[in-house]
Amino acid sequence: MNGSDRRRYSRVPLDVTVELAAATSGVANSHSQVQNVSSGGVRVILDERHSVGTTLELRLQLPDSPRTLAVHGRVAWLDEYNIGGDAAYDAGIEFVDLDNDAKARVEQMVLNSPS
Repeated sequence: MNGSDRRRYSRVPLDVTVELAAATSGVANSHSQVQNVSSGGVRVILDERHSVGTTLELRLQLPDSPRTLAVHGRVAWLDEYNIGGDAAYDAGIEFVDLDNDAKARVEQMVLNSPS
């Protein structure tokens, strides 16, 4: 079984920047590029390493919404690669403790996506 067969949620491409902060401090310390999103989480490109299991605070601007979505996520997987000699990380971040409003906003965005 390949990775796509194990997915629990449909994913759609999403090209937005996400602001990341350690959940313990809440202070934004990096910005990353979102690759795709699902009701369960996001795939992002990170320029710094976060250990699997680390909880992060994410703030992202969903398309067609004036409000920033602030959620907590846990690093579920992490792959390292190099871009021009610099390390970068492809990471899956699973949403945790989404409130009903946040969950509805993400689900609506996924359902309305053209892809």
